[in-house]
Amino acid sequence: MSTPLVSEFTIALQEFLDENRAGAFRWLPLSQVIFERIEMVYAKLPSTTFLRVADAMHLAVAAESGLREIYSNDAKLLMAAPHFALRGVNLIE
Repeated sequence: MSTPLVSEFTIALQEFLDENRAGAFRWLPLSQVIFERIEMVYAKLPSTTFLRVADAMHLAVAAESGLREIYSNDAKLLMAAPHFALRGVNLIE
């Protein structure tokens, strides 16, 4: 018997897979340019800015793909967005 959490995860995962197969997402590629952008930002990032690697990848891909804004309700990601020349827009506020 599965626990409710496992069941909810399984349902959410299946929904994601179905939506992905239906073309609901546009996946942008990672490249050497992306990783160089991340290195450049980390090298200049103030020590007071908390930036997770996954967020850095997300922000770098957005910036290198020509986006000017990024939408989230994650405060840390939004605080780091300007370091990638992006305007962070809070979805909740």
